[in-house]
Amino acid sequence: MSDKHQQQKQATLLKHLSQIKQELALQAHLMTLEVKDEWQTIEKRLHEIERQAEHSLEELIQKVGQAEERFFVANEQELDALVEELKALKSKHEKPRT
Repeated sequence: MSDKHQQQKQATLLKHLSQIKQELALQAHLMTLEVKDEWQTIEKRLHEIERQAEHSLEELIQKVGQAEERFFVANEQELDALVEELKALKSKHEKPRT
């Protein structure tokens, strides 16, 4: 599974969990005390899952950023070398022929 696909899947899951959490939180005032205790336990677990997922996404974003940086830095150096070769070739071509 690609990192992008994994990231989209996690984002969708987090969005769904967040919606459920909000719906249940709105209904919490109608719950009995026992149910409220269970809800608080579940809510803590959901918060921990969200925190872990955010951390995973941040790590993934950082890795993607590092890979992009390595790619562009390496290509920039290669492009600079090609530009120098082209300048040398142009200079050679522009020399007056005697």
